Amino acid sequence: MAAGVDFDRRHDLLFVAGAIGGKAYVYDVRTQAMIEIAMGPGALTGFLS
Repeated sequence: MAAGVDFDRRHDLLFVAGAIGGKAYVYDVRTQAMIEIAMGPGALTGFLS
């Protein structure tokens, strides 16, 4: 489940906050490829929005 999203039109990147689990994802909108997975503080026990 996603808690929040933001779109960077200049670079065609979609940023998705992963909510429970504390992960954030970055996708290239043109290729639909996942570029990065970032772990936030308290990644396995926290909430990222």
